[in-house]
Order: sequence, then structure tokens, then C-alpha cells
Amino acid sequence: MRRQQSARIVFVFVFISVFLLILSFFGVLNPPIGGADRFAQEREASRNLGAPNRTDPDEKVPEESSQDQETKPSQSEEAVKEPEITAEAASEPPILPLPIQANDPALLPESEEQQLRLWPQESAVPDLHSVDFDYYATLQNETKPLNGITVILDPSFGGSSTGATFVTDSGVLAEKDIVLQIAKLAERYLVEMGAEVIMTRSSDTENSFFYVAALTADTVLERYAQEAEEANYEVQLIEDLRLQMADVMRINQNNADSGGRGLFGGIGTAARLRLIYDIQAQYDDIAFINISLNHDNDVSMSGAEIRIMDRDFVAETNNSYVEGLDPNTLAPNYTMIDSQSRQELAWLLYGHLQHQTPGLAADAEPRIEQMDMAVLRLNNLTSVSVVPGYLSNEADRNEISSAEGQQKIALALAYAVRQYYVGP
Repeated sequence: MRRQQSARIVFVFVFISVFLLILSFFGVLNPPIGGADRFAQEREASRNLGAPNRTDPDEKVPEESSQDQETKPSQSEEAVKEPEITAEAASEPPILPLPIQANDPALLPESEEQQLRLWPQESAVPDLHSVDFDYYATLQNETKPLNGITVILDPSFGGSSTGATFVTDSGVLAEKDIVLQIAKLAERYLVEMGAEVIMTRSSDTENSFFYVAALTADTVLERYAQEAEEANYEVQLIEDLRLQMADVMRINQNNADSGGRGLFGGIGTAARLRLIYDIQAQYDDIAFINISLNHDNDVSMSGAEIRIMDRDFVAETNNSYVEGLDPNTLAPNYTMIDSQSRQELAWLLYGHLQHQTPGLAADAEPRIEQMDMAVLRLNNLTSVSVVPGYLSNEADRNEISSAEGQQKIALALAYAVRQYYVGP
């Protein structure tokens, strides 16, 4: 019985297989294939082509030519491909850090006296700028012989700070107004000679002493940064110093609590301030001229004077603040002040005042005075203060307050600068 059932089952399977083969033979059914193997092959082909898996067996995939297969880089090759370096880029010199040397006060010898230590008489920064005075001496016959020279004019006071005043029948004469007018006239004459003029104020505004010092420093730092870049030096340190100068100018206050003194506060010359002074020392083509007036209860006092601060006087002034303090805990004294250039410009200013306004500069010997003035002490340019006369003296007052007198003073200032750089 079981044998008969098995035979029938085999017969049915054989019959069905024969029937299906007949249908395939006549095209009714597709011929049998290895489906799993076929789709596995297609998926592999898709992966090799970088295309998504294909489920349509009749969809055609473009074949790569043998040339494409040879030239197309693999994905791993593309991932590690280095960017091309042009010949121009390869020839550019590297940007170097700005070298700073011997600028740590802790390494200086201790002071055994009640005086500040001394910074070395050498620059802590690279020398990137120099002035050819011989070249300017050849420009005597030129219409603009001061082309390339910069003069920073600083008319004192301004705003609520009037300086010396004198009441007349027609109103109040204020120092701030007189010196501003002289500065504007001097600016015009200097520009006509080819100089660039930077005014610390051009209107009735008040600037702190430290604002003036910061503006003066920033003027030089900006130029030094440009020259450092041209020499392929990193200029971040210079830009940081400029930001500190910008803060001082923004605060614009004299008192210490305001934060408006910045690097210029304290006794002696801090390490960062020394860098500024060393940079300023390279710019002999920038001169700083303050304009002020005198005033005294003794109305007989009269006459012009020029004020300066040479190296020894600056050191003496700073040392006067050391009493009762340990000088080795304070910043050192700066030593690279060009006293001779300050004295030379001072003599020329007084001489031209004698020529233009003999009533103001009547003394045969120039009145060149050492006086502590923050705007002179806090920069290392060729810097002087011009004081044309006494507002408290009638003769001086009439001269310095008149349009003609102010014009002569401004001309004296401009001609002195011209002679300092170009010669007589």
C-alpha cells in the first residue's frame, strides 16, 4: 500500500515537471535560473560601480572603458591627495615671529641705591626704519622739501580745560583758543612745505595727557607694523600694543582710577612701554611739538621759551618718585632718549621766534628749559614744547593774541622744522 502511494506521488511530480518543461519549450514560461546567484551578482556589480543596488534585472548599467579604468583614481587615492603648491607659493619666505631681546627687567642687575635700574642702551626690537638726513639736505630748493616728514602738533588744553586766561574789555582770552589757532596756522604752513601734520585736537575738545601719548605712540606703531609685515614678521604683538593705545584714547582720562593711563602709568618704563619707545627711536622723520603759553602772578615776566626733557632729566624725574620704595620692584629707567635731537630742534625754534617775533624772543641766549611735562616724558620722538610768551604780560599778550602775531609764531615753528630736516 505504501509502495503504491509513493509511486503515485513520484508520478505526479514527474508529470508536473514534464508539463512545465513543455510550457517553457513553447515560450509560455521563462527558463529556470539561479535567482539568488543572479541578484547577488547584480548587487556586487552595483557596488563596484558606486551606484545604488539595482532591483530591476533588465536595467542596463554603462560599462567603463578600459581607458577610464586606468586613469580614474580609487576613492582611497582621492582621500589622501595633497593640494597642489604653486611655484609662487613655494618661493614665498615664511612669516617669522618678531624677535624681542633683553626685555625682561628681572634679568637686570639690582640697584644698590635709591634709583631705578636701567634698561640696556640697545633696542629690544628689530631696526626696520631709518631716515636719510642727507637726502633731505638735497631738497633745499624744492617747493615741498618736507615731503615724507610727519609733525604731530599738540595744542594744549581744550574743552572745559581752558589753561591760562585773561579777562579783557571785549571778553576772555583763553590759552586753549590761542594755541589752537597757532597750531592750525602752523599746520597750513607745514603742509605747504610737504609735511604730513597730525593734530592731537583740531577743535575745542579736551584730551588727557595720556590720550596724547597714546595717539603719538599709535601713529608710530601703525607704520612699524606695516614695515614689519613687509619684512615677513608676525605683527600680532604690535597690534596688541595698538589695542592698548586705543583703550587709553577711548577712556581719555588723566586720573589713575579711570584706567586711562594704561601702559603710561607707574614709575619708570614698563617692558611693553620700552618696546614702544624703542620703535619710536627709529622714526626720526616724526617730530612732536606741543604748544603752550606761560602765566605768572608777576606780570613783568615775559618772553618765549622752549621746553624739553633730555635723557638725564627724565631719569632724574622718575627717580624722584622712588623715595621710600624698593627700586628693584619698579620698572627701570629708559636710556635710549636722543637728547641732542631735542636740543637741536629747541634751538632752531627759539632762533626762528627771534627772527619772526623779536619782541617775544628778545634774549640773546635761547631760553631752553628742562620741565617735567607728561606729553614730553611719555614719548621717545624728537619732542619739544613751544611757549611763545606770557598771557599775563601785556606786551606778550598783545602779540600772541593778535592775528599777525599768531601768524609769525606759526611761521617760526614751520621754518624751524624745515631747517631741522633740510638745513638753512
